[in-house]
Amino acid sequence: MSTAPIGIIGPACQELLNNLAAAEAYDPIPDEDAQSSWSTALATLRNGASECTAGAAAHDAVQVSGGVSAILIDGSGYLASTVHLIALELTPTGAGRRMADTSGAVSRRVPP
Repeated sequence: MSTAPIGIIGPACQELLNNLAAAEAYDPIPDEDAQSSWSTALATLRNGASECTAGAAAHDAVQVSGGVSAILIDGSGYLASTVHLIALELTPTGAGRRMADTSGAVSRRVPP
């Protein structure tokens, strides 16, 4: 996926791994859906960065590419979902607010 040399990508993946430790130490997000998405994003990014770092150490371009793909496609997708879920919770009275239905269950309205 990437055309950058392994010598550049490997250290970038290691830096991502180092920064993930700080992100994992944050307090949980109060919204369960957003927290679940955030946790999945961090795990996916960690897996991709670990694969990338291991591939760089082995000079295995295919493994590096697999790790980078996991970071850019999967990890970024979960991060975008997390941001979207948080934005829905911050919507004053709009489509994203949690609303209790008549059964007492909580549901999330989906924007049109």
